[in-house]
Amino acid sequence: MNDFILNMEHLGDQFYSKFGIPGVIGSIDGTDIAIVHPKDHEERFFCRKNDHSLNVQPICNADMQIISIGARHGGATHDSFIWSHRSLCAYLNNLSSNEGLRLLEGSEEAFHTDRHVKTRNVIERTIGLLKARFRCLLVHRTLNYEPQVAGLITNACAILHNICNEANVPAEELPRE
Repeated sequence: MNDFILNMEHLGDQFYSKFGIPGVIGSIDGTDIAIVHPKDHEERFFCRKNDHSLNVQPICNADMQIISIGARHGGATHDSFIWSHRSLCAYLNNLSSNEGLRLLEGSEEAFHTDRHVKTRNVIERTIGLLKARFRCLLVHRTLNYEPQVAGLITNACAILHNICNEANVPAEELPRE
Protein backbone atom coordinates (compact mmCIF):
# COMPACT_ATOMS: atom_id res chain seq x y z
CA MET A 1 0.00 0.00 0.00
CA ASN A 2 2.97 2.34 0.50
CA ASP A 3 3.56 2.57 -3.26
CA PHE A 4 -0.11 3.45 -3.69
CA ILE A 5 0.06 6.19 -1.08
CA LEU A 6 3.17 7.69 -2.66
CA ASN A 7 1.55 7.73 -6.08
CA MET A 8 -1.86 9.16 -5.11
CA GLU A 9 -1.16 12.59 -6.58
CA HIS A 10 0.08 11.02 -9.82
CA LEU A 11 -2.99 8.76 -9.95
CA GLY A 12 -5.26 11.76 -9.48
CA ASP A 13 -3.48 13.64 -12.26
CA GLN A 14 -3.91 10.63 -14.60
CA PHE A 15 -7.66 10.44 -14.07
CA TYR A 16 -8.10 14.20 -14.33
CA SER A 17 -6.16 14.46 -17.59
CA LYS A 18 -8.00 11.49 -19.16
CA PHE A 19 -11.52 11.92 -17.80
CA GLY A 20 -11.78 15.44 -16.38
CA ILE A 21 -12.85 14.58 -12.84
CA PRO A 22 -10.66 15.92 -10.05
CA GLY A 23 -9.88 13.86 -6.95
CA VAL A 24 -10.25 10.40 -8.53
CA ILE A 25 -7.33 8.12 -7.70
CA GLY A 26 -8.76 4.78 -8.84
CA SER A 27 -11.74 2.96 -10.26
CA ILE A 28 -13.20 -0.04 -8.39
CA ASP A 29 -15.69 -2.79 -9.13
CA GLY A 30 -16.44 -6.36 -8.15
CA THR A 31 -16.41 -9.43 -10.37
CA ASP A 32 -17.18 -13.09 -9.73
CA ILE A 33 -14.54 -15.76 -10.29
CA ALA A 34 -16.11 -19.24 -10.37
CA ILE A 35 -14.65 -21.84 -8.00
CA VAL A 36 -15.49 -25.43 -7.12
CA HIS A 37 -17.79 -26.19 -4.21
CA PRO A 38 -15.62 -25.35 -1.17
CA LYS A 39 -15.24 -27.83 1.69
CA ASP A 40 -15.72 -25.20 4.40
CA HIS A 41 -18.23 -22.36 4.74
CA GLU A 42 -20.05 -23.07 1.50
CA GLU A 43 -22.64 -20.38 2.28
CA ARG A 44 -19.99 -17.66 2.01
CA PHE A 45 -19.17 -18.64 -1.56
CA PHE A 46 -22.66 -19.32 -2.97
CA CYS A 47 -23.35 -16.27 -5.14
CA ARG A 48 -26.41 -14.71 -6.73
CA LYS A 49 -25.69 -16.63 -9.94
CA ASN A 50 -26.49 -19.88 -8.07
CA ASP A 51 -22.90 -21.06 -8.21
CA HIS A 52 -19.81 -20.84 -6.04
CA SER A 53 -17.40 -17.97 -6.57
CA LEU A 54 -14.98 -15.45 -5.17
CA ASN A 55 -16.15 -11.85 -5.20
CA VAL A 56 -12.96 -10.17 -6.44
CA GLN A 57 -12.60 -6.41 -6.12
CA PRO A 58 -9.86 -4.86 -8.27
CA ILE A 59 -8.94 -1.18 -8.29
CA CYS A 60 -7.28 0.19 -11.40
CA ASN A 61 -5.58 3.38 -12.47
CA ALA A 62 -6.47 5.38 -15.57
CA ASP A 63 -4.13 3.21 -17.68
CA MET A 64 -5.91 -0.05 -16.72
CA GLN A 65 -3.12 -1.18 -14.39
CA ILE A 66 -4.46 -3.04 -11.36
CA ILE A 67 -3.16 -1.10 -8.36
CA SER A 68 -4.93 -3.17 -5.69
CA ILE A 69 -6.98 -6.34 -5.67
CA GLY A 70 -9.05 -8.11 -3.04
CA ALA A 71 -9.52 -11.79 -3.93
CA ARG A 72 -10.35 -13.47 -0.64
CA HIS A 73 -14.09 -12.99 -0.11
CA GLY A 74 -16.82 -15.38 -1.13
CA GLY A 75 -19.35 -14.67 -3.85
CA ALA A 76 -22.08 -14.13 -1.24
CA THR A 77 -20.18 -11.16 0.21
CA HIS A 78 -21.53 -7.73 -0.70
CA ASP A 79 -19.17 -5.32 -2.47
CA SER A 80 -19.61 -2.66 0.22
CA PHE A 81 -18.59 -5.13 2.94
CA ILE A 82 -15.44 -6.07 1.04
CA TRP A 83 -14.53 -2.41 0.51
CA SER A 84 -15.18 -1.48 4.13
CA HIS A 85 -12.78 -4.21 5.32
CA ARG A 86 -9.86 -3.26 3.07
CA SER A 87 -6.98 -1.36 4.66
CA LEU A 88 -7.07 1.09 1.76
CA CYS A 89 -10.63 2.09 2.70
CA ALA A 90 -9.58 2.92 6.25
CA TYR A 91 -6.62 4.92 4.97
CA LEU A 92 -8.72 6.94 2.52
CA ASN A 93 -11.43 7.56 5.11
CA ASN A 94 -8.80 8.88 7.50
CA LEU A 95 -7.28 11.04 4.78
CA SER A 96 -10.71 12.34 3.86
CA SER A 97 -11.57 13.36 7.42
CA ASN A 98 -8.15 14.79 8.32
CA GLU A 99 -6.80 16.39 5.15
CA GLY A 100 -9.81 16.57 2.90
CA LEU A 101 -10.18 14.99 -0.51
CA ARG A 102 -11.01 17.13 -3.49
CA LEU A 103 -14.66 16.59 -4.37
CA LEU A 104 -16.48 17.40 -7.56
CA GLU A 105 -18.89 20.18 -6.70
CA GLY A 106 -20.96 22.74 -8.52
CA SER A 107 -21.09 20.93 -11.85
CA GLU A 108 -24.20 20.31 -13.84
CA GLU A 109 -25.72 16.85 -13.44
CA ALA A 110 -25.37 15.85 -17.10
CA PHE A 111 -21.70 16.86 -17.18
CA HIS A 112 -21.00 14.95 -13.98
CA THR A 113 -22.87 11.85 -15.17
CA ASP A 114 -20.97 11.80 -18.46
CA ARG A 115 -17.60 12.14 -16.74
CA HIS A 116 -18.51 9.55 -14.11
CA VAL A 117 -19.55 7.00 -16.74
CA LYS A 118 -16.29 7.47 -18.65
CA THR A 119 -14.23 7.22 -15.49
CA ARG A 120 -16.04 4.14 -14.20
CA ASN A 121 -15.75 2.41 -17.57
CA VAL A 122 -12.00 2.01 -17.09
CA ILE A 123 -12.49 -0.67 -14.39
CA GLU A 124 -15.01 -2.54 -16.52
CA ARG A 125 -12.55 -2.56 -19.41
CA THR A 126 -9.73 -3.62 -17.05
CA ILE A 127 -11.74 -6.59 -15.74
CA GLY A 128 -12.66 -7.54 -19.31
CA LEU A 129 -9.03 -7.37 -20.40
CA LEU A 130 -7.87 -9.36 -17.35
CA LYS A 131 -10.39 -12.11 -18.14
CA ALA A 132 -9.56 -12.02 -21.86
CA ARG A 133 -5.90 -12.61 -21.08
CA PHE A 134 -6.51 -15.22 -18.39
CA ARG A 135 -9.55 -17.18 -19.47
CA CYS A 136 -9.48 -19.34 -16.36
CA LEU A 137 -11.14 -16.31 -14.70
CA LEU A 138 -14.13 -16.28 -17.07
CA VAL A 139 -17.59 -16.94 -15.62
CA HIS A 140 -18.12 -20.19 -17.55
CA ARG A 141 -14.78 -21.56 -16.36
CA THR A 142 -14.21 -22.84 -12.85
CA LEU A 143 -11.00 -22.68 -10.85
CA ASN A 144 -10.72 -26.20 -9.43
CA TYR A 145 -9.10 -25.12 -6.18
CA GLU A 146 -10.10 -24.19 -2.68
CA PRO A 147 -10.92 -20.48 -2.24
CA GLN A 148 -7.54 -19.45 -0.81
CA VAL A 149 -5.62 -20.96 -3.73
CA ALA A 150 -8.15 -19.56 -6.24
CA GLY A 151 -7.52 -16.12 -4.70
CA LEU A 152 -3.78 -16.54 -5.13
CA ILE A 153 -4.27 -17.55 -8.77
CA THR A 154 -6.43 -14.45 -9.30
CA ASN A 155 -3.75 -12.25 -7.71
CA ALA A 156 -1.09 -13.82 -9.93
CA CYS A 157 -3.24 -13.15 -13.01
CA ALA A 158 -3.54 -9.49 -11.94
CA ILE A 159 0.25 -9.20 -11.65
CA LEU A 160 0.74 -10.82 -15.06
CA HIS A 161 -1.94 -8.50 -16.50
CA ASN A 162 0.09 -5.50 -15.33
CA ILE A 163 3.26 -6.94 -16.85
CA CYS A 164 1.42 -7.44 -20.16
CA ASN A 165 0.15 -3.85 -20.05
CA GLU A 166 3.65 -2.51 -19.42
CA ALA A 167 4.94 -4.53 -22.39
CA ASN A 168 1.95 -3.52 -24.60
CA VAL A 169 0.92 -7.15 -25.10
CA PRO A 170 -2.51 -7.22 -26.75
CA ALA A 171 -5.27 -9.57 -25.64
CA GLU A 172 -7.59 -11.45 -27.93
CA GLU A 173 -11.08 -10.02 -28.23
CA LEU A 174 -13.74 -11.97 -26.37
CA PRO A 175 -17.41 -12.21 -27.24
CA ARG A 176 -19.65 -10.48 -24.67
CA GLU A 177 -20.80 -12.75 -21.86
